[in-house]
Amino acid sequence: MKNKIILLVSLIFASSLVNAFGASSPYFNNNPLILSPGESKDIEIYLQNMVGDKDITLQAEILLGKEIASFLDTSPNYLISFGKKDIKANLKITIPKEAKDGDKYTISINFKEKKSEKQELLQITGGVTTSFPIIIKELQKSPKETSTKTFFYLIISTLILSIIIVIVLLIKSVKSRKGI
Repeated sequence: MKNKIILLVSLIFASSLVNAFGASSPYFNNNPLILSPGESKDIEIYLQNMVGDKDITLQAEILLGKEIASFLDTSPNYLISFGKKDIKANLKITIPKEAKDGDKYTISINFKEKKSEKQELLQITGGVTTSFPIIIKELQKSPKETSTKTFFYLIISTLILSIIIVIVLLIKSVKSRKGI
């Protein structure tokens, strides 16, 4: 019986320490970010604080992909008010021009709860990591772009050929009038 009471008190005490926060990205393993060599893209990671009863501050750190990713925000710290689910961490992804078709990168970002500045006997903090793949695909010209260019070159060629024919006919006409 004594063990049950201790367990119950422990659970009640532990439930008051619960904080749940999260980070989500529009990209994930089954939905990778696809970019071309030399291309850049700004993306948003969404942070939330839906469980508990206090505001939290998360400190962001890029764990993987530092060579192509950087935060656009002035500080890597994000204040997430209790009940908020749409706080944005803005990231810029820049693919090197030398990247090859089929190359893969992984971006992994850790959001760790900053400890309270209040002096407390016991502080429990947590963290969450979000990751997503990036696949490099070289841009393929669409058939419409190719047919438009072909049509443009055909028009220019026809115009140049028509001008040459008109000039040749004018020269022959002038020569025949002069009797040459």
